[in-house]
Amino acid sequence: MQVISTPRDLRPYLRRLYNPLTGQYLHLSGRGETRGTTHAWAGTRDQAQTLRNRARAKQEPFPYRLAPLTESGADA
Repeated sequence: MQVISTPRDLRPYLRRLYNPLTGQYLHLSGRGETRGTTHAWAGTRDQAQTLRNRARAKQEPFPYRLAPLTESGADA
């Protein structure tokens, strides 16, 4: 079993949630949006799915799509 011990080890598994309608990212608070990646949410696919499921349970819109952590180039 591989142990993931540092944030650098997590980078291949992290994604951002991007709103293609606005061109912005989900804010790291989970509410609202941000233009850059400095304060953008980053998490795993499973965490993104949990956010999506919670929004659906509350009948809230969830327009976000998964994007690579380095899509903007700012995270490289």
